[in-house]
Amino acid sequence: MAADGSRWLQMAAPRANSPTGSVWGERASLWIEIANSIHSSCVMAPITLKNIPAPLHEALKRRALSHRRSLNSEAIECLERVLLGKPMDVPAYLTQVRSLRAATPGQLSEDLIREARETGRP
Repeated sequence: MAADGSRWLQMAAPRANSPTGSVWGERASLWIEIANSIHSSCVMAPITLKNIPAPLHEALKRRALSHRRSLNSEAIECLERVLLGKPMDVPAYLTQVRSLRAATPGQLSEDLIREARETGRP
């Protein structure tokens, strides 16, 4: 298969002698351009981690299982979140919390909280 991902598009696109060939030709070239840009920006480097502490390895395995991911995918997700994550915009977060609180009907009183704590969950 061609490295630029164009082969599958060439096979899927109608031939030039078909009535819709020109439209598909334009679409195919657009898709080839998109595939090339994705392919060039997503080159992944291999990495090997050695001597991972057992508790860390077990925690990663549990997390991968709970998210239904492979161990490799979960490790990548964790690295992306820590290294590429966006810092929290605290004022925007507080604004969102306040708007949700204002939209919630009723208010919790100490008596309601005490009653819920004493009765437990249904």
